[in-house]
Amino acid sequence: MRNFFISGLRSNSLEAIRQAGVAYSDFDSDGTRGILIEESSLPLMLQTLNMSVFQEDTTRFDGVFSLVLAPANVQPVPPRDSPADLNVQNDGWSETLSDVRVFIRALEIILLPVVQKKVVLYGFGNGDKRRPQSDGVFRVFMWAGARSERGSGDYSGVVWDLSIPSSQVWFAPSGDGITIRAPENGAAIAEILGDNLYILAPVAYYTFGDGPKIFRRILEEVAAELSLSPEQRAERDRQRVEVEKEKVAREHVQTRVAYIELCKQRLSKVVEEARQRVAKSEGVLEETQTSIVSTHRELAGSRKKLEQLRQIKEAEDQRFAQEFDRICAIPQVEDVLMRNGRIMQIMTSVLTCTDPSTGKIYELGKFRIEIPVNGGNIHWFNLTRQIDGLEVGMHSPVVDANGCTILINAIQAFPELIANYEIATAVQLALQVPGSIDPGEEHAKHLDKWPLVSAA
Repeated sequence: MRNFFISGLRSNSLEAIRQAGVAYSDFDSDGTRGILIEESSLPLMLQTLNMSVFQEDTTRFDGVFSLVLAPANVQPVPPRDSPADLNVQNDGWSETLSDVRVFIRALEIILLPVVQKKVVLYGFGNGDKRRPQSDGVFRVFMWAGARSERGSGDYSGVVWDLSIPSSQVWFAPSGDGITIRAPENGAAIAEILGDNLYILAPVAYYTFGDGPKIFRRILEEVAAELSLSPEQRAERDRQRVEVEKEKVAREHVQTRVAYIELCKQRLSKVVEEARQRVAKSEGVLEETQTSIVSTHRELAGSRKKLEQLRQIKEAEDQRFAQEFDRICAIPQVEDVLMRNGRIMQIMTSVLTCTDPSTGKIYELGKFRIEIPVNGGNIHWFNLTRQIDGLEVGMHSPVVDANGCTILINAIQAFPELIANYEIATAVQLALQVPGSIDPGEEHAKHLDKWPLVSAA
């Protein structure tokens, strides 16, 4: 009877097959840890995980075969008569990187049977060679991005229950291809651009012990993605959109409640301070007769103010709800989220910028605007693209890579608006900042680096 070696299963998957009665044992195959199961147990395991055998390969152990699993609706890789050639580009593959043979073997086992063409592996530091190409060769670029600079990506400490060192930076995806994301938090870890695969995380760094394991998992995700038919990919994307819509809808309701509760808490604090002043005045009235007249007047005034505040509080609850609805009704606002009870995130539609000197209109992209409702600096983050303008990685011609606007005069009105609970007005003003251009300033010279929408 044959035995099968499977690596990369997450802890919850192992717990599921254990509860289903699937017998397995821990196994180490050339430094890669996984599980070993008998052929008779394989059908139950696949049924439990809703998976199918995507690819089967031999190992150096007699009777042991390596399996790559994929979702049940993904077709298995057909057998090959002879593998395609695999060339290794050694530029940039120095002593600071892991043994290249480990990565070559993973490509031979997982990727070659899927792409059915020549594969070239590039180490880090290949300069212009990182640009996407389409010449019948499938290229794999280690620790690189198609258009982004180092340090512009999202750091994820754990990927498939494997750790990534915090000392190394990531690359960001271009946004033009298929992004492979970490299941734990959605951080982009790789991107497919036609016949080009970019590994955004530093999985080849020599101190990164789990790097080869994560590289194999990336290749398994890539192989599964490339094997989907257009119909299967469309259905998969449709299901993802539906799940995301449900998630956003839930967050929208929760955010509305959180926003109203936050405003109520701030007003409740004022009411409590007034109540304490009333209590203090009542105590003073009882303790001293010499200041009874002035204390009585203060007590009466505080009671009157307390009653007014109580009436205002009831009306303000409704006003805060209406204020939130007004924010959501602003045309360029797609959604509003509240983070940590103090940061309002405005998710926008595509914002544009008009060049005052030429009348040309340029597309900036969709933004996430973060407004601290308790005070602090507002930030703008472009979710579509970052472009090297006046500085590297600009979110707009006037918003730097840190999400801060370089237009100091544009942010002077925000503190007063936020302090007066005029959040809707603050949002409308914040929507205008990314596209505010002064033709006489240096930043205006870089506007044409963004996509042109209308030539006026």
